[in-house]
This record gives sequence, structure tokens and C-alpha cells, in this order.
Amino acid sequence: MSAFFVVDTVATYNALLGRDWIHSSWCVPSSLHQKLIFWNGGKAEVVSADNKPFSANTHLVEARYYEEDIGTIRFFGMDRHGKPIGITACSRPSLSKRAVGEEREKAVLEITKKLAAYFAEKAVQVDRSEIVHEGDEADQDDEITLEELDLAPAKLDDLKAEVQDPLEEINLGSESEPKVTFVSGSLEPQTRDQIVRLLHEFKDCFAWDYSEMPGLDRKLVEHKLPIAEGFRPYKQPPRRMFAEVTLKVKKEIERLVKAGFIRTCRYADWLSNVVPVLKKNGKLRVCVDFRNLNLATPKDEYPMPIADLLVDGVACHKILSFMDGHSGYNQIFIADADVPKTAFRCPSAVGTFEWVVMPFGLKNAGATYQRAMNAIFHDMIGKFMEIYIDDVVVKSNGEADHLVHLRKSFERMRQHGLKMNPLKCAFGVSAGNFLGYLVHERGLEVDKNKARAVIEAKPPQNKKELQRFLGQVNFLRRFISNLAGKTRVFSPLLKLKSEADFKWEEHHQSAFDMIKRQLSKLESIDLSRNQLSGSIPDSIGQLSQLESIDLSYNRLSGSIPFSIRQLSKLESIDLSCNQLSESIPDSIKQLSKLKSIDLSSNQLNGRIPNSIRQLSKLESIDLSSNQLSGSIQDGIKQLSKLKSIDLSSNKLSGSIPDSIKQLSKLESIDLFNNQLSGSIPDSIGQLSQLESVDLAHNRLSGSIPFSIKQLSKLESIYLCRNQLSESIPDSIKQLSKLKSIDLSNNQLSGSIPDSIGQLFQLESIDLSHNQLSGSIPNSIKQLSKLKSIDLADNQLSGSILDSIVQLSKLEYLFLSGDPLNMSIPYSIGQLSKLKCLYLSGNQLSGSIPDSIGQLSELRQLSLVSNQLRGSIPNSIMQLSKLMSLDLSSNQLSGSIPHSIAKLSKLKFLDLSKNQLSGSIPDSIGQLSELKQILLSSNQLTGGRIPPCFGKFPIMVNATQLMKRITDNYWSWAHLKEVVKGRYLEYTRKTLGLESSIDLSRKIPEKIGQMENLESLDFSQNGLSGTIPNSMSSLTKLSHLNLSYNNLSGPIPTGYQLQTLEDPTIYVGNPQLCGAPLLKKCSNDVLPPPTDNLKDNDEGALTRMWFYIVVMLGFATGFWGVVGTLIFVKTWRYAYFRWVDDVQHWILVVITLKVARVKKMFNGNPDDQ
Repeated sequence: MSAFFVVDTVATYNALLGRDWIHSSWCVPSSLHQKLIFWNGGKAEVVSADNKPFSANTHLVEARYYEEDIGTIRFFGMDRHGKPIGITACSRPSLSKRAVGEEREKAVLEITKKLAAYFAEKAVQVDRSEIVHEGDEADQDDEITLEELDLAPAKLDDLKAEVQDPLEEINLGSESEPKVTFVSGSLEPQTRDQIVRLLHEFKDCFAWDYSEMPGLDRKLVEHKLPIAEGFRPYKQPPRRMFAEVTLKVKKEIERLVKAGFIRTCRYADWLSNVVPVLKKNGKLRVCVDFRNLNLATPKDEYPMPIADLLVDGVACHKILSFMDGHSGYNQIFIADADVPKTAFRCPSAVGTFEWVVMPFGLKNAGATYQRAMNAIFHDMIGKFMEIYIDDVVVKSNGEADHLVHLRKSFERMRQHGLKMNPLKCAFGVSAGNFLGYLVHERGLEVDKNKARAVIEAKPPQNKKELQRFLGQVNFLRRFISNLAGKTRVFSPLLKLKSEADFKWEEHHQSAFDMIKRQLSKLESIDLSRNQLSGSIPDSIGQLSQLESIDLSYNRLSGSIPFSIRQLSKLESIDLSCNQLSESIPDSIKQLSKLKSIDLSSNQLNGRIPNSIRQLSKLESIDLSSNQLSGSIQDGIKQLSKLKSIDLSSNKLSGSIPDSIKQLSKLESIDLFNNQLSGSIPDSIGQLSQLESVDLAHNRLSGSIPFSIKQLSKLESIYLCRNQLSESIPDSIKQLSKLKSIDLSNNQLSGSIPDSIGQLFQLESIDLSHNQLSGSIPNSIKQLSKLKSIDLADNQLSGSILDSIVQLSKLEYLFLSGDPLNMSIPYSIGQLSKLKCLYLSGNQLSGSIPDSIGQLSELRQLSLVSNQLRGSIPNSIMQLSKLMSLDLSSNQLSGSIPHSIAKLSKLKFLDLSKNQLSGSIPDSIGQLSELKQILLSSNQLTGGRIPPCFGKFPIMVNATQLMKRITDNYWSWAHLKEVVKGRYLEYTRKTLGLESSIDLSRKIPEKIGQMENLESLDFSQNGLSGTIPNSMSSLTKLSHLNLSYNNLSGPIPTGYQLQTLEDPTIYVGNPQLCGAPLLKKCSNDVLPPPTDNLKDNDEGALTRMWFYIVVMLGFATGFWGVVGTLIFVKTWRYAYFRWVDDVQHWILVVITLKVARVKKMFNGNPDDQ
């Protein structure tokens, strides 16, 4: 008895599950007659195949990666070798109803269990995501050529670029041989004529036929096909086609051979099959099934352009030209060694061929083409061109500029032989489709075709259809507000492992309909980050269906239009980061559906309108960084759904209203940097959902409310820089989720509560600049996640470091200004992640432990103003990342370690006011990043100053400094030092511009080369010798101290030193003379004293006659020369020519002298 496996399904041909099944069912196939014969009860039964062209096993579905919308794979059979074959429902008008049928429920009737089990074992469904294709890289639009028009003629309108302007056909050929392209029909006549003339001039940049495509130079680009290790050549089994299809394939093959795109081949190792593909317009394209070759080819990781960024770059331009590469991929040659790998066979004895140029379907073809386009237009892309593979857009903001840009583009195309498809070009248009978006001068709009595909979509019946729908929707995400929220309901369906569990329920349908409804009308505008200027048009109020507006990060100015009140459906508005001014309009109260408003970072002023309380659905409000004044109105209590409020960086005054307690859903409140006063209301404890509180930089007073303990979800609290007093409440321990607390710069007193050790999630604590006393509780060691502690400038005492050293994740430790009166424990080396350590002004005693060298991540170390003794440990030199080292004002002795050169990133070094002795090591000159060095008030000896002191690169050239200071951790810098007679606190900015040096013994002769030096302190160093004359070249010097040394000789005069008139800067140098000191130098000539009145009278008379004679002589000489030049023209010309010659001669002499001096100073000081 024969066994059958009957399938009721839509299929493109009537094959009974492949040849293996046919054999196992004892059937006899007849390929010639396209029939299947089997024995049934002693009688021969005949099953005929569909006699339409595509009824044969042409594997249309395998062209999935050539055409995006072939369809979803629904059923699978097996080919002659038992390999699964996909059968799909291809809704093509050219296919027969029998082959296509209508979409309907499929039923599989199991007749024989044995065959059913066999099919289940053999027929494995192929995941479409695993098919190697160019869908993510390659061109997804229709590649139209005249050859394809011969196969299936189409209307010319179907071939045009998709633009909004009416297009005018331009013939660049003759009447007998027309060569057509298109320009905008809306252009001004003069601009239109100029573009047409330009197109005629560069018509060789277009190709109307294969023969006009010579291909790109192989030196520029060629496509290579490397084979990954472990893969062998593969020959696909041959396939058959009907005669009608074969004839059309043969005709196309002949055209490709004639064009030189393919050539015949023999003995191929790799062999693929031809796949005829129906295009969207019903025409036929001959492709090749390269799946096996693609599987063996490694992926080219060349970065492809990001479509969203390209679209943003094209939008907001006045005039555009769209171009498309003619058969783009075919303009690139295959590497000669790889041509045999592209071999393919054609049925019915047409032959075997191989590609000479790069065809569609090859892996990495898109990356190769993009690489070529980037190489050709590298200096134009992003300026006036945007390119995605073979889609080219030239963009301009004016007609004149556009002509220039087009000419440059064409010249580059001509240079490299790149050809465009003239039938898909449109020049000088105002708007058009680019990568699925409608781009124009106003910005972006949704592509109506893509929107229609979503709007007309039917509810998905399985997970595959849902994935396809969400892919289409995601492409339009710019135009659907809160898309992530709307599609979240589909997540459980996408995670299903079995299609049988797929159930489309009411809430899925509701979200599905909402998405489609939002695309059916303009409900969202997103023009953020487009550099838009001017004011917001009043006509925006006419867009009555708007639900979302985002105009953030532009340059919009003026006021918020009054017409905004008409947007009654508006739910979200974001106008942040613009230049909007005036006040917030009271009409905003009419936006009754508003849920989110962001007007931050503008120049809005006036009061917050009291009418804002009528926005009962408001969940988020951000008015930060404006100039708003007045108080926070009590009516805020009516915003019962508010979750986030940010009014920071304004000029708000008054107190925080007690009615804030009614905002029961509030999660975040930010009132930072205002002028708020009064106390923190105790009712704040009723905001049980609160996660973040920032009231810093105000004038709040009183105590921290005890009710704060009720904020069980609080993660961060910032109350710094206020006037809070009393003690830190012990109830703080109940804030179990707290991660960051900042109470610095207040007037808090008492001790740090021991319960702080119960805040196990704490990562940062700042209690600095208060009046806290006592010791740090031992429980602090329990805060295992703590990364930063700042307890500076309090009155803490005791051995507090013993607990802190157990915090293994600690990165920042600030304990300056506390009278600790202890030594640095050796265990401090356990803080292996520490980056900043400040223990200055703490009365620390003992020596610096060697274990400090274990802090390998340390950037800044400050132990200034303590009582540390002993020598500088060599272990400090192991801190290779150290940028700032301040050990000044201690009692350190010994010498400066020669290994200091290992601190290669050091920018600030202060060893002043210690008892260091010995000489300054030469190795200090290797600190190329050094910006400031102070060694004054020590006992340094040794006779000479290292020559390198005159050539610290970063002190000589401030430009190098700005290039080198890039470390992110420098933002933590708090360098405090007395410079220029003042107490300064350095931040990253000031440190980056300060240039100072402090050393001992002899002032280097070439110190004048430090042209950026501003502060120079050589006081109390026992320096000898004279002050170098080069110091007068330090034009930026504003602070100088040479007091209490053994300097001698005259003080240099001229330039900057003449402005430093304070004689105290030279005090303590008895051998110095000259201004501004009262002591004159020996070579100063003084007039002899006299007491003879007669001599004085005679002298006065003599001086009078002297002045008279000088005046007469001057007048005579002046008019004798000038008068002659005025009245004698030839003399005047000769004189000024002589002056020009002298000026030129002086300039040459000075240039040569300067060059010689520079060469002398740039030489080796030891050689001079």
C-alpha cells in the first residue's frame, strides 16, 4: 500500500516534499512532463504540476536576501539530496492563483506515522536570521537599468527619484538617442538653466548603458573574497527552470557578457546557482545564490555610516540634489585571484560563468562600496555631501553654493570614472526621500510609504510577523513619542519559545492600534539638535493633534508663543537648551493633558505662573538654569501626580512651602543654587517615594528635620553650602538605601553619629567645613562600598585613620584641617584604590611610612603643614600616576631622592619649608610635565643649579601645557599654596595656567627663556652672584621675591622689572644696588653739590640760551629739510625710496641677529 503525506498549504509549486520523500513513497517523477506518477490500488495515478513559469523548483524563497519582502518562510520540503527547501506565499500578481492562493489557515493531515516521523526528522525549519545576506549593508531600493526595462517595460515615472518637487525631464543626448535625467520643476529659470548647462558639461558622469561603465580603478578599490579557515570549496546541486524563464535568464546573461561583467569559465571549484528574482515592479532580476560562499567569507568590519546621523546632516538645507550609483556594485572589480570563486551555472546548457565585477548578493559588498565612496569623496562628506553606499545627496543652503558643490562633486566623479544612474537622479529639489525619511529645509518628516505599511498592517499571527512589524515601526521611531513604552507590552510575546503559545490579546491590540493611529496624523515633532534659529512660529498652535514637541538643543530665541495654548492634546514639550526669553506664558494652564515640560537652560525670567497648578496630569517639570524669580507658590500642592521637579540655578527666594508634603508621588526634587531661606519643612518626611533631594547652595537654616528618617527610598541628599546648624540626627541610620550624602559648608556641630555605619549602601560622604568634633566612629569601617570621604576643616581628633584604612574601595580621602595629632599608620598602604589623599594641617607627627608607595593609583598627595620628620621615602617614587606632591611646611630632612624622575606625570611639586639638604638632583629635569616647583626655605647646598632648570618644557611653552593636561582626575584638584603673597586654591583651570618656580643657589642665566613665568620666589635660599639681565625679558612676571640672599651687583633695568617697584623684594641682599633700592651703583654719575648762588644764576642763564639756540636750530633744520621735501617732488620721491630701503635693510639685519641668538640659546648649556 502506498503512503502519502498530504499538505494543504499555499506553495509556489506543487511538489510533494522533495525527491527523498518521492522515492520513499515509491513515486515515479517525470521532469519532462512535469508530472508525478504513483500506484494506487492497482491503478496508476497522475499528479500534474502547475504549468506556469514559476511553478518549477526555482527556489524563489532563497532570494530572500536579494529582496526584502519576498515573504515569511511558512513550510519546508526537501530537495533531491534531502536538504530542506523553503516554500513561501509570494503575493505576486504575475503568479497563478493556484501557485499563490490566498492567505488562509493551513492544515497538515497526517496519513502515515512513519512518513510523519521521517519528515519531522529531516525537515528542519531554517531561521531567516541565519541566512547570510546584505540586507544590513546593501542597497535595498530597486536598481533600475535599461536592460531590465527590456525584460519588463515600466513607466518612466516609476524610475524617478522619490522627491516632493515636480520633475522636469532633461535630455542630455540627441533626439535620436535621448539621454534623460531630471531637474526640479520649481527652480527659478536662471538657476534651472545653470544646472542644465552643468549637467551637459558633465554628462560623462552618467551611464545610460552598461557599455558606459568602465569601472573604478583597481588601485582605488577591488572586492576580495578571503576564505575563512576550515571551509572547503562547495558546488551547489544543479536546479531546473521552465523554458520561458530560461529564455529570459539567457537573454540577461548575454547582456552581462557583452558588458564584460561576467565571462565563461571551466573547472570551477566554487559553483553557485542562478536565482531569478521578481522585483517589486514585476520585472525580473538574475541573481546568484552565494550563500555557501558567503558563509565561508569572514565579515568585513569596515564601519558603515549611521543612517540617523546622515539624515540629520541632510535635513534643514534649502536645496538638494539626489543621485544614485548606476548598477553601483558592478562598477567595482573582483580581485583577479578571487574571480573563480564567483562561478555560477545556468540551466538548459546556457553554460557556466564567473563575475569579473562585484555582483549583488556577495558578502561585504556594501562595505567595499562604502569604502570606495569614502575614499573618493573623503573631503566632501559631511560638508556638502552625504553618502550611504550608492545613495548620494549634495546639500546646500543657497543656489549659488549648490552649483559650486555640484561642480566639485562631478569633477571628482570624472576623475575616478564613477557613474551615476541618470534615471534615478533629481537635481535642485527642495525635499526628497533619503534613507526612508522625507528631508527638507524644515527638518524631517515620516516617509508616507513606510508609514502606510505600518498603518495598513494586519495584527500579527505569530512571533515572526510581530518581529517584522516592530522592525518597521522602529524605523519610524523618531515620529512616535515614547515608542519604547508603547511596545513594551509585546515583550512577553517576543520571548516565547513556542509559536503555539502565541496569543494576541486585547491589550496587545490596543497598543497595536495606538501605534498605527499615531502615524495616521502628525502627533509628534522632533527637531532637536538641528541648530534651528529664530523664534518658534505662532502657527505651531494650528497643529491641534500634536502630543509631543521636542525642539531642544537649538538656537531658538524670543518668547514661548501664546498660541501654544491651542495644543490641547499635548502631553510632552521639550524646549530646553535654547535662548528663549521673557516669561512663561500664563496660557500654559490650558495644556490640560501635559505630563512633561522641560524649559531648562534658557533665559526665561519673571515668576513661575501660579496657573501651572492647573496641570493636574503633570509628572515632570524642569525649569532649571533660567532667571526665574519669586517664591515657590503654595499651589504646587495640586500637582498630585508630580514625580520630578527641577527648579535649580534660578533666583527663587522665600521658603520651601509646607504644602510640598502633598506631592506624595514625588521621586526627585532639585532646588540647587537659588536664594531660598527658612528651614527645611518637617513635612518633607511625608514624601515616602523620594529618591533624590538637592537643596544645596541656598540660605536654608535651622536643623536637619528628624522626619528625614521616613524617606526609606532616599538614595542621595545634598544640603551643602547652607546655614544649617545643630547636630546630624541619629535617625539618619534609617536611610538604608542612601548612596551619597553632602552636608558640607554648614554650621553643623556635635559628633558624627555612630549609626552612620549602618548605611551599608553609602558610596560618598562629605561633611567638610563644619564644626563637628570628637572622633570618627569605628563603625565607619562597615561601609564597604564607600569611595569618597571628605571630613576636612572640622574639629575632629583621635586615631581616625585606623578605621578608614579598612575601606578597600576608597578612592578619595580628605581630612585636612583637623587636629588629629597622630602619626600616619603603616596600614594606609591597604587603600590600594586611593587616588587623592589630603592630610594637610593635621599636626601629624612621625615619619612618612614606606607603605605609602603601595598606593599605585594615587594622583594627588598633600601632607602640608604637619610635623612630619625623617626623609622622603623612596617608595613615593613608585607612584607613577602621581600628579601633585605637596610635603611643604614639615620637618623633613635628608636629600631629595634622585629617583624623583620616576614621577613622570608630576605637575606640581612643593618641598619648601623643610630641612632638606644636599644638592638638587639633575634627574629633576626629566619631569617634563612639571608646572610648578617650590624648594625654598631649605638647607640645599651643592654649588650649582642643574642646567635643566632653565629648560623645563612645560614652563617655557604654555601651548604644550594645555595639550598635556588631560587627566580626568585633575578635576578633583584642590591645590592650596601661598603664591604672589596670597593664599590661593588651585582648581584644574588655575593650575593649568599658573607657571612658577622656586629653587636655591644661583639664578640660571637663561631664565629669561621662561616666557610664561608669572611668579618667581627665590627668597631665603642663600643665592649668590648677580641677577641675570635676561630676567628683564620675563614680560608676564607679576610677582618677584629675591629677598634674603647674597645677591650682588646692579638690578637689571628695562621691561617688566621696571614695574616691580617694591624695594622689599630685594631686601636682605646688601650687595645689590640700583632702582628701586636707595643704594646707588658705583657707575651712577651724580652732579657735584654747590652752594654758590652766583654759579646757580649763571648756570640758569646758560641753560636759557642753550634752549633758545636748540629751538632755533630745530626750526631751521626742520623746515630746511621738510620744506624742501614738500616743494621738490623728485627729492621727495627719492627720500621716501631711501627710507624704504633702510627699513628693509634694518629688518634683515634684525632677523639674522635674532636667528643667531636663538641658535645660541638653543644649544647645550654645558657646551657654552
